[in-house]
Amino acid sequence: MKTIHLIVDDKPIIAQEGTNIFQAAIDNGIHIPGLCYHPKLSQFGGCRLCMVEVTERRTGHRFACAHPVSEGMSVKVNTPKVIRYRKSVMEYLLAHHPLDCPTCDKSGECGLQDITHELNLSPGRFKTVRMNAPMIRNNPLLELNRNRCILCGRCVSACKEIEGYGAIDFQNRGIKTVIGTAFDRPLECSFCGGCVAVCPTGAWQDRTLGFKGRPWEFKNTPTICPYCAVGCTVVLNTKATPLRIEQGIETVRRVTSDDYLGINEGNLCIKGRFGHEFIHSPERIKTPLIRKNGELYPTSWDEAIEYVSKRFRQIINEHGGKAIGGIGSEKCTNEENYLFQKFCRSVLGTNNIDNLANIKSPFLNGLIYESIINGISSTSLKDIENANAIFFIGTDVTEAHPVVGSMARKAIRLNNANLIVANVRNILFNSTAKTNIRLRYTLGSQFTLINALIKAIIDENLVDIKNIETMTKNFNELRSSLDKFGLENASKSTGVTKETIRNASLTLTKPGSCCIICGKDIEEDPMGKETIKALMNLCALINANRSAETSNARISLLFARSHSNSQGVNDMGVVPGFFPGYIDINDASYREKIEKLWNTKLSDDILMKESLNVFDLALNNKLKAIYVMGENPIVNYPNGKEVREAFKKVEFIVVQDTFLTETAQLADVILPTAT
Repeated sequence: MKTIHLIVDDKPIIAQEGTNIFQAAIDNGIHIPGLCYHPKLSQFGGCRLCMVEVTERRTGHRFACAHPVSEGMSVKVNTPKVIRYRKSVMEYLLAHHPLDCPTCDKSGECGLQDITHELNLSPGRFKTVRMNAPMIRNNPLLELNRNRCILCGRCVSACKEIEGYGAIDFQNRGIKTVIGTAFDRPLECSFCGGCVAVCPTGAWQDRTLGFKGRPWEFKNTPTICPYCAVGCTVVLNTKATPLRIEQGIETVRRVTSDDYLGINEGNLCIKGRFGHEFIHSPERIKTPLIRKNGELYPTSWDEAIEYVSKRFRQIINEHGGKAIGGIGSEKCTNEENYLFQKFCRSVLGTNNIDNLANIKSPFLNGLIYESIINGISSTSLKDIENANAIFFIGTDVTEAHPVVGSMARKAIRLNNANLIVANVRNILFNSTAKTNIRLRYTLGSQFTLINALIKAIIDENLVDIKNIETMTKNFNELRSSLDKFGLENASKSTGVTKETIRNASLTLTKPGSCCIICGKDIEEDPMGKETIKALMNLCALINANRSAETSNARISLLFARSHSNSQGVNDMGVVPGFFPGYIDINDASYREKIEKLWNTKLSDDILMKESLNVFDLALNNKLKAIYVMGENPIVNYPNGKEVREAFKKVEFIVVQDTFLTETAQLADVILPTAT
């Protein structure tokens, strides 16, 4: 992209062609007042505060948010005429504003307040009757105070462009214009809180905050959201309670985000923004519990640890370490999972450790590793925003990974990306994509659908077969295996029309990069392994063709895992047959290095063979004890009844968790955890 040179307030700066003056100034640390512009949203040009003096071929006044930069342009931000204009605009805005800063939660981070102080405004010349609209509180999370609204349009754009709902818009006309829902109905959206995040004045408010503190009182700590696998950056706003200031005990008052931190660019879902009350829940386990006479009783840490070590030692002496099983957590950090598997292997002497992600999809780790080695999974979720085509299969991102949906909508808005959604359900994914293909297949037919796409690509000559044959291995074997996946047969099996399958194959082979996001419905399906291999074949076929064309645009396969660390728990070696980093435990040379590092002797004995998992071992009376860290398999494993039966057959159960879960209720010892 071409670089543009311009001067802003006598300071030479550079910007990319197509950038507006406002964004160019932000990128170079120059402040221009404005209330409606937001870098994540399309230009609205409503507040009129970003007026600047521009000299190109001639001098004139332009709105910085709507005027693109040009070579040699000179911009003056704060000329006397510009400042007089801004003051007049602000007087009009303040004439209708309630000026209730002392009772407004936005005070201290309010854009209107900041610009008022910046321009040193005193009571204005315009006298008017201020709006006295009632507060709109028709849900437990968000409230709208129309009296504070300046009609900047940010919330409307955020709801439509980022979340895809368009639940709010401008209502009425002229001086009666307000922000609201159609016919003032209750909000029908995902309640992501994006309207609160972009609102510059406090018209939209977080109802869970409610006078819990001022922005300048909060200590802000960036961290990672503990819910889904996207890994959004959240900012914990903490403050000590008046009675505990001297003790330094702080509580989380709200969760916000930063537009310039993390993969999510400030976007959050309902759980990420509002689902933090568990941190200070009174139902948390605060002390260890030991079962005596069938009941759980509080005890000290010393007694609990001594009892656990005594029982583990007794089982190891009588039955060996392999009689103990461990279940790690998709929700715990890499460090915690690493220490968990290290404890199980080096102290308890067992390799019978696993996690629910691996138990439900034991083939997935190997396929992910294979796809990375072959360059098929060579991008990150962030690359979705730059894609020219997006293919969701087996996932409802609106529910499972809402921020990924926001990334896709950004690609559609900025790149005119094509969209393909394949799912057994008629899922909701609102977008403005011009090419919006829906492949609603019948249950269990996804393997047929993917192979039908591959066959259509080959039969329609959408790739150069000669180049494919020279660039790949086993192509002829693949082609011969596709005979039964013709459009006619595939349409009957999947319920998807022949024309729709053909259009999807055309879209996937169009020039430009493409991201395929494979979800839980595929990963946990009985045919999941075969379907993912078919997706890998699809990617390899198109990438080989593009490599022959010397194109840098590739098609990449990404896996939308279920929980915050579904990938990390496997990477850290909480799996039966591998050390951290997927090193086989039977690799004698590597095991020797680990033994030296951990200063202990490790076992290479493993009971979990031939598709057996921890629960199978317990049901077969192979385990005498199970240690569960941060997981609730009775609820999260598909067959909770089987887990209950398995736990009844072991002598000793240790559960380390935050709450008294269904699994913890069966434990002999419960150890509380921090979050």
